[in-house]
Amino acid sequence: MRCNIDPMDTLQAPVLPLHSRRFLKGILAVRNVVVLVALAVIVLASGPMDLDLPPLAAIVGFMVISGLTRRWRLARPDLPDQSQVFMEMVTDTLALTALFYFTGGATNPFVWFFLFPAIISALLLSKSHARSMAALAVICYSFLLFFYQPIHERGMPHPNTGFETHILGMWLGFVMSAGFVAFIVAGLAERLRKHDRVLNEAREQALRDENMISLGTLAAGAAHDLGTPLGTLAILSTELQDDPVVKEHPELADKLGLMREQVARCKETLSLFSSKAGAARAESGKAMSVRGYLQDLMDEWKDMNPDTDLDLRITGRFDSAWLFVEPTLTQALHNLMDNAADASFERITVKSGWSETMLTIKIIDTGPGIAPEIVEDPGRKMLSTKKSGMGVGLYLATSTIQRLGGKLVLSNLPEGGAMAHVTLPVFCSEPGGR
Repeated sequence: MRCNIDPMDTLQAPVLPLHSRRFLKGILAVRNVVVLVALAVIVLASGPMDLDLPPLAAIVGFMVISGLTRRWRLARPDLPDQSQVFMEMVTDTLALTALFYFTGGATNPFVWFFLFPAIISALLLSKSHARSMAALAVICYSFLLFFYQPIHERGMPHPNTGFETHILGMWLGFVMSAGFVAFIVAGLAERLRKHDRVLNEAREQALRDENMISLGTLAAGAAHDLGTPLGTLAILSTELQDDPVVKEHPELADKLGLMREQVARCKETLSLFSSKAGAARAESGKAMSVRGYLQDLMDEWKDMNPDTDLDLRITGRFDSAWLFVEPTLTQALHNLMDNAADASFERITVKSGWSETMLTIKIIDTGPGIAPEIVEDPGRKMLSTKKSGMGVGLYLATSTIQRLGGKLVLSNLPEGGAMAHVTLPVFCSEPGGR
């Protein structure tokens, strides 16, 4: 086993979008309908009002081309992020401003179209994006109050004072509507999204709890059934150690010793399971130094897997960092390392480091990689790529890490192999002072 200090690479979890492909297509369809309505109105009004068609045609053409570009982008596997969607809304708002500039500015009866980008941003994006879009819509509307090509000079009567008051009232109503969208609608949409996330997490946790109860029942029966055969194996291995043939072959004695250690480990696990059955969770855990726990964890795993080369890289800035440790956590991390060793056969790499609040452990192998359905959500159900595996180890590891406030992310590396990225909360104080 080689231990060296090495800067730990960070793994950024992918940011999941707050919108779906179907919803984005629906929004694009509404936007295209608005463009078609604007085109139809321009065509119908071009004769009576003598509109300046070349700039209007250029603006509408730009909006049509951008709509086709967005439809092509939605056909790609990856969805646009919030910043990209926000910039598309900004482009539409500026295009509407240019369109209204040549068609009467704030006197145009369709100037309320500025509310569409603000409402869509409130439903689709974060509160900061929604408020920025509402502010941009108000600025563009206000600009059109003073700068525009008036239609009345091209065939419409000159507005009187009452009409100007009406236009000012429309502007004030728009400002109030935009403020309502930016603060009330955006806040409600954000609360609904959070509520949906909480419900989904609670539903998934309930399913995990049901599976854990089922596994606990099966484990209790297995512990009872395995006690007798393990005891028999322990007795036979002790008798074989005194066999003359074994004494004549040291390599057989070493393998027999390893077999006895594995049997003893199984018996110890069953004894621990029996003694802890029904005990409170807090009673089975304790606070340990992060550095000491990691070293004990790796030493114990190395003793059980002497044929696997373990490249261990530990870095941490705080020797006073502590971790809440349960026996199930050690089993979970050992399961992940066992899976990596099974995939790599000869060598695995473990990188570990911590800050004031978070411990990070990366377990890297050089195997063929992980199946996509397991990478997507390792804790949703029990899956296994091994011929003799049941998929319980990875499922239990994920449940244990999540129960302790951590997270497990699986990924396939571009250069080959796979990585299990574990994060766990830590605290930097004396265990007795917490």
